Amino acid sequence: MPKLYKLPNDKYRLQIRRKGWPPFDRVFATKKLAEEALEEQLKQFSDAPRYSAATTLQEAADQYFKSALFRAKKPLTQRTEQAK
Repeated sequence: MPKLYKLPNDKYRLQIRRKGWPPFDRVFATKKLAEEALEEQLKQFSDAPRYSAATTLQEAADQYFKSALFRAKKPLTQRTEQAK
């Protein structure tokens, strides 16, 4: 759940906690910058592959290899992960 706080020094803190993701906790100079960062983080969450109990391992791997999370990795890391 994202939380946006105004700090006493007139800066803004954005905190996002979501199960299965590393915590996001940053301070921004303006509210606009914090909101832009929030939109970017939410976009990453929505681009992440979704799995259900009925998803096979091959289907999950195919979804992962098409995801932005995988495409953001370095080419060597991509090749290593695809070889597994």
